[in-house]
Amino acid sequence: MRIVLKLFKTFHHNTLIQNRRYLLGDGALRIQSYLNHCQDYQSNYDDARRETFRAEMKDKISTGDVILGDELKTMIHLVKTDEDVDMCIKMANQYQKVKYQLQQRYDFFFGPVFMRMLHHYKKADVAFKLMEDRKGMRNLLFHLTGIVIYMDLLYEGEKYEQVVKCYEELDRSQKYKHLPLRNHMTLAMAALYKMNSQKALEKATELVQATYHNSERITSPRTRAYAAALALNQNNPDLALEILKLSVESEFVQSLNTALKIIALSRLDQVDAAMELLDKYHVQTSISYDKPSKIFPDCIEALSEMVDRNDDSQIKQTFTDTKMDLEKAQLINDVSIFDKLCDTILNSRPDNEHIQKLQDKRGRQVRDHHRY
Repeated sequence: MRIVLKLFKTFHHNTLIQNRRYLLGDGALRIQSYLNHCQDYQSNYDDARRETFRAEMKDKISTGDVILGDELKTMIHLVKTDEDVDMCIKMANQYQKVKYQLQQRYDFFFGPVFMRMLHHYKKADVAFKLMEDRKGMRNLLFHLTGIVIYMDLLYEGEKYEQVVKCYEELDRSQKYKHLPLRNHMTLAMAALYKMNSQKALEKATELVQATYHNSERITSPRTRAYAAALALNQNNPDLALEILKLSVESEFVQSLNTALKIIALSRLDQVDAAMELLDKYHVQTSISYDKPSKIFPDCIEALSEMVDRNDDSQIKQTFTDTKMDLEKAQLINDVSIFDKLCDTILNSRPDNEHIQKLQDKRGRQVRDHHRY
């Protein structure tokens, strides 16, 4: 019976995470890993033992007694209700105060696991309040991995301005100038894309330019996609094309950036270049692919408008034939690229993998500071 119950809990947890829509994939957030650890902890705590533990922690909080790191870690993984979340916060606050008073270093980085807990329970407002406590809880929770989870939580809570401000604080800090911060920047650019204003475009352009002046930073393809899509939404195809030309991945049909490049080229009436990229999709109609890449309807629309403006019968016939072939092969997507950009980035990875590459390149250790 216990095995069946455990299997049910595993299925329930996995279903929960599959039904949630994150921007970064779980490879970067690792919320499923947190849920798996919750199962392990909770399997060792039946209702009676759990209530006994909670009562002991309440006593410690009320008396100001020392909260141990293992006790805080346990409570984070036993959370089931809003009341449990509140208890975690009180325990964490008491824990960090004692550490601060005794001038002791943290022997465990609580930021990532605490933020995963808050993210899972959709506590964006709570997380923001804790991170604004700069003389208290921020010291305990600040960790670059935890900040990625925090920013994703803010993004999911539609707190786009706070996402951008969080990244800018990191970017201004000399402590992190040598670190990639790829996921952090992707989230900031996604937030600016969602804000969709001229002011947001100016900020996005500023961040991209600053990144390319910093030789240690490399923007991800999705980061450039957000910036380019924002430029297109603000009727600036020239800027969109300039951003997309920063890397060659926009030459491959698997890349969202290729589709954005087609739209930018079409709006600029660069007929030959736009039709050349269209042909990269068309070639799939005559060759067998396991997973052919579909062109987005936004591209077809932009190309059609370009062809109509140029009034060249030969180009018009070529486009019409190509479009018909793509339709027959079912290679036209039924989702807008501007909606697709908001899907979870399934291949997102933790920034520490990029940091490790930097370590290997430099031949020395680059530390991930846990304080800001």
